[in-house]
Amino acid sequence: MSPEKLTAACLLPAVSCIVAASTGGQVAQMEALEAHEALWTLLTCYCCWAIGVFVGLMILCIYFYRLLLFKLPSQEVVVSVFLSLGPLGQGSFG
Repeated sequence: MSPEKLTAACLLPAVSCIVAASTGGQVAQMEALEAHEALWTLLTCYCCWAIGVFVGLMILCIYFYRLLLFKLPSQEVVVSVFLSLGPLGQGSFG
């Protein structure tokens, strides 16, 4: 894929990982879970969150580089510019 055709839609896999990890705190507070299950749930979610934020920030750096060097995306996909807010907002929640 050439940098001229890169859109923010490339962030979607990272966003899904961050969103899935952000619910770990809520799941770990369930009364049905034992202490060791809650601990493993939190550890798994923190790892998933860290991987998602790391990949998201890497893709954001490449995307902002693309926006600096080339013109804005075409009119059909200019709405995808707002997708860059997903990993930033949801990642701060996690």
